[in-house]
Amino acid sequence: MPGKTTRSIAGLLKSFQWFVNAISKPAYKLYEAWLWSQISDGPFPKHVAIIPDGNRRWAQYAGKDYKYGHEVGYLKLKEVLNWLWELN
Repeated sequence: MPGKTTRSIAGLLKSFQWFVNAISKPAYKLYEAWLWSQISDGPFPKHVAIIPDGNRRWAQYAGKDYKYGHEVGYLKLKEVLNWLWELN
């Protein structure tokens, strides 16, 4: 029965995704703490340049519209700016 097999695979993938998230979130928090310990003593740069390149190619590779690539790039830029803001 193909429908039952598809549901079984979907359930397995969902369980695997939960497992990966359960492990990766705490691990990422540890990684963030380690990164902070590496940079918290400074010195900090006075200027940071960000060149948003590759969003359209990334979207094309992912099978998405170029606008989606630009939106994801914008969200990542926003995330990076928030990191910089937290560093002061």
